[in-house]
Formats: sequence, C-alpha cells, structure tokens
Amino acid sequence: MILNDIDIRKPLINFLNKKVPKPLKIIEELRVHNGNAIADIVTVHKTMHCYEIKGDNDNIYRAIEQGNFYNKSFPKITLVTTEKYANTSINKIPHFWGIIIVSYHNGNVNFRYLRKAKYNPLMEKKSALLSLWKDELIDIANELSVETIKKSFNREKYADEISKSITFEKLQNCMSSKIANRTLKVDW
Repeated sequence: MILNDIDIRKPLINFLNKKVPKPLKIIEELRVHNGNAIADIVTVHKTMHCYEIKGDNDNIYRAIEQGNFYNKSFPKITLVTTEKYANTSINKIPHFWGIIIVSYHNGNVNFRYLRKAKYNPLMEKKSALLSLWKDELIDIANELSVETIKKSFNREKYADEISKSITFEKLQNCMSSKIANRTLKVDW
C-alpha cells in the first residue's frame, strides 16, 4: 500500500498522543521562521518537537530544504517517512534528526524508530522567535523586562531584541507556553 500524508497524519497524531509524557498540545501546520516553512505536526512539551511527514509520493529532498528552517526553529526534529525513503533519509537528513519509518500491515499504520531525535545544535533564538505572533513577542518582552523594546518595533525587531536577553532554556519554555495557549488567529 502506498502511504501518503493523508494516510499517515491521523495515526501519527494518535501515536504521539500516547507517548509519555503526553504532549500539552499537538499542532498541525505551524508556520515557522517568519512563514518560510510550515511544520506538519508539532508536539508541545516544555520544548517543541517538529515532525515532518514525507509519504511515498512526496519529494524527500524537500524535507532537506525545509529542514534548514526547522533547524533554526526547533530543539528537536523528526522525519516521519516510509520504507521507500529509509536509506535516503539516513544518509541525507542531519544526524540529530530523528527518523520514524511508517508501514502498513494488517490494516494498521505502524511506526518504528530508525533513530531518535537528539538536541538540535543549529537552533537560533531569533529565528525560533519568528514563529510567534507579535502579541506573543510583546508578552515575552514584558515578562523578561527587556528594556530596549520600543512600541514601534515590528515582529522581527522584537524577536531580535528578545533573543539578546534570553537563554535557550527560557526561550524554549516561553515559546512552548505561548504556542500551547494559542487560540485560532487568522493573521500574524
């Protein structure tokens, strides 16, 4: 059976919801890095974990292109793909990305780890912050009492100033909290 995003997504969400600890929230189609990429699925814990789905009819090399934005935005990243792309992914995807192989057997979609995700050494504070809405950035700036902030700043300038005043650990906690507490919003 050919497995594509539509066949993988819902079973993957169910699989991730059963993990311990259970995610605070699971988000589909999260815009990251100022809208340069859209993460298929993100689990929110104390930190966020991006899951990029590439089914049998997808272009695995597109994951590598998108991966440049994910690398700057997430502390953990996992590619979820089929046996068709197992060898390519192990050879082309960064060593710190996790890889989950999806298969179909006896009417069930199954997941097995080819490798677990490790901490991403390429994450950039400013790039990660550009996944947040302006009001979320304003909240973080106020929580941190960032003194260099001006009301006239745009999102990018807020992200830049906050990134100078925050540790990676605090950044991850703030971002997870803001994204977990989001309500649907049309514009950024």
